[in-house]
Amino acid sequence: MAFVSRSGANRHDAARRDSEPDLWRLDGLHAVPYKILAQQGTEINPQFSPDGTKILYVRKHRGSRNVWVVNADGSDPRQLTRHLWLSTAAWSPDGKRVAVTGSGGAGRHLYVVTVAGRGSHRLAVGENLTNGLAWTPDGRWITYADFDGKIRRVRPDGRGREAIGGIPDREVRRLLWSPDGRHLVYAARSIEDERYD
Repeated sequence: MAFVSRSGANRHDAARRDSEPDLWRLDGLHAVPYKILAQQGTEINPQFSPDGTKILYVRKHRGSRNVWVVNADGSDPRQLTRHLWLSTAAWSPDGKRVAVTGSGGAGRHLYVVTVAGRGSHRLAVGENLTNGLAWTPDGRWITYADFDGKIRRVRPDGRGREAIGGIPDREVRRLLWSPDGRHLVYAARSIEDERYD
């Protein structure tokens, strides 16, 4: 398991606030956690790659919020996106690409980033996206949601965009496919309140 040590929101030590939290790893139920990465800024939302060799995380630093990847032992941290304010990120099932939602100017867009470092491209799917984002288990589709309560899917190259469900007047988040790709689980909340259904 990869995790961050704590949120920096409650720290009052301004001299150290920008260097925490750090990225930690736990290798078993009764194992002792150990720090694998410490950078200036704040690391959040770490996720192991499907093969367990890398960890994806979002780094908040100096007014930006970008996706980084690091080897599972903490070596070779690399920045995958630039000049974005990222909302969420998700590994493709083969671990070669990452889908991200983020603001790169007006609106929040969907991007696909190549982990090998060959760049990213923006998919033309709209500008009103929530944090709901998930690849289908076969890697053929990226599923995403918007603030109008719609759930859509699109091919990683931007083709074939279509609606597949949703709840009107709800903010849909936390998309998760079943392993067989037949069922999609998600959380939704009313626009008027903070409760998730």
